[in-house]
Amino acid sequence: NFVMNGGRARSEGVDLQTQFRPISPLTLMLNGSYTNARYIDPVAGPNPNVVVAHSINAGDGFSIPKWQVSSSAQYDRDLAAGYTGYARLDYQWQDAYLNGTSYGTSGFNPNTYHVQAQSQLGIRIGVRHDKVEVNVFANNVTNAHAQLGNAGNGQTVCNSSTGGPNCTVYATDNPFVSAAYQHPRVIGVQANYSF
Repeated sequence: NFVMNGGRARSEGVDLQTQFRPISPLTLMLNGSYTNARYIDPVAGPNPNVVVAHSINAGDGFSIPKWQVSSSAQYDRDLAAGYTGYARLDYQWQDAYLNGTSYGTSGFNPNTYHVQAQSQLGIRIGVRHDKVEVNVFANNVTNAHAQLGNAGNGQTVCNSSTGGPNCTVYATDNPFVSAAYQHPRVIGVQANYSF
């Protein structure tokens, strides 16, 4: 094993944040970003006289989605005797992305390379009075079940010289596999007190 810097890298992108009130009680927010972060140079090993599989290929990304969007809409309304009510929608989405290094590197694994897109919708309805707020909420309304990370199937370190791009041969096979998924739909009541 060895530890070394990843070489030259480049990150390009744009970020947009906007807020709009078409009518006084309604606030709309939209945030979006595009990021293209990648290695420029391949990385092989610390000794140029020893031939090893690349740890990083030129063009390998940084395991982050290129596109991310979040938006919300909130409607506020004055109620009787100092009470304020509101209703709010929140939506987040991120693009699918490639996780880790590409085929031909020592750490490539097709089981963990592709991470699926993720989205989540939330709803909240509440009432505020002075320092107290009570709301009813639903998170992940659609009960989306995307995998947050990608733990694969326990097979790691693809032997690209004999396994090919589909990796039929692995250096290790671990039967203990864990994977994280989006939190399932949650419906609840929340009370807040500011002091």
